Amino acid sequence: MKNLSILIFFIIAPTICYTQVSEEEVRELQDAILEFESFKNQTLDNIEVIEQRNIELTKKLININFAAFRQMENSIRTAFDETDVISASATYQQAIKNIILLHTEITSVNNFTDAENVFGLDFKGQILNIAEGSLIDQIKTVFDNEPVLYVNERKSKFRNIVKSILDNPIISGLVKSNPITSVAHSIINQVVSADATKITDISLTRVDYSMPNDFGDFKRNYPAFKQSYESSNIVGGVPHSQSIIDPDAITQFSKDLKPMIKVFDELSAINDEFESSLDVFMQASEETIERAKPVESKFYEKLGVANRDAARNSIRDFFNVGATPSLELLEAKLIDNTMNEVLSYTDEVSEVSLLLKNDFLKVLRIEIELSDAYIKFFKKLKAGGDGLPHFDDVSTLDERIEQFEEIKESLVKQHNQLSS
Repeated sequence: MKNLSILIFFIIAPTICYTQVSEEEVRELQDAILEFESFKNQTLDNIEVIEQRNIELTKKLININFAAFRQMENSIRTAFDETDVISASATYQQAIKNIILLHTEITSVNNFTDAENVFGLDFKGQILNIAEGSLIDQIKTVFDNEPVLYVNERKSKFRNIVKSILDNPIISGLVKSNPITSVAHSIINQVVSADATKITDISLTRVDYSMPNDFGDFKRNYPAFKQSYESSNIVGGVPHSQSIIDPDAITQFSKDLKPMIKVFDELSAINDEFESSLDVFMQASEETIERAKPVESKFYEKLGVANRDAARNSIRDFFNVGATPSLELLEAKLIDNTMNEVLSYTDEVSEVSLLLKNDFLKVLRIEIELSDAYIKFFKKLKAGGDGLPHFDDVSTLDERIEQFEEIKESLVKQHNQLSS
């Protein structure tokens, strides 16, 4: 603009030189030049301001669009992770693993045939010893002059019956009922039905027949002998039955079994308390999983791909715009039809994922309470008393307590991770 002032001066200078002008007119011309210079400077300043503001506005638009773009990316990537329902989540996987482990241990604890490994106490051996002392040793001589051999045979037979009942594989599956009660009931039934029978006052009647003096006569008279034999019959013969064990022995047997019966009664109470709640929430989770199954395939369909790897690559490529993308690139990405359809579907994915998460949290809370109930149960057994069996060696009980505490700790960890 300075050059422009000089140019104006050189244009008007000849006029000033060859034309008679007053000083006042010269001053007016100089003022006009100065005014023009001032206007020029103001215009340049305004242009610089406009340009600066345009740069600032463009940066702000880029920042706003970049934030919206990253928000779109975050929503779609989150939905992509959620579409895998359970298998893509290490937390879900570990939680399921610990739930299976907990119920495997519960089944083992309730398994009567594995009681020695679980409790460190041979329940079967204990029952056999109690039956030996309370029942088998009490088997008595029933009739006068009865040989001791008969009594020993009864004891041996009954001992085998008790062993057969204890070895019955059906007992090992009695988780909901008390296996000790079932064993006791079976043994007592055998006791009640066990008795000894003796037939007295037997007489033989037949038609008259006299045996011949020699074989030849008997051979000739065989038809008469045969008729006499066939017409013979037993009359009289009154059977007498008596129980081989006194009722008091049965009462003592039941009393001696009560501590072991209480162990499995308390186990049954724990199982009954949590079973119905678990069934309800597991059913709800299964229904949610069924609803979630088509979500993944529909997500791929909207993205225009066929599988999870292709979906991952497509999302990665679309959102890879570098650290300083242009405004035009961001605006084009934000109005992309395919990704906007995927974005609109993320709400459905999030809803299903939230339902599944809440159902799973409910199941985990119950599983934590269940594991805690078993910890308290084994601690109570270890403490003894209260009508429970006495354990000379509690090391096995300590192992069970530690095992259930580890499972509970893992379940709590997964619950906290899911709820955060």
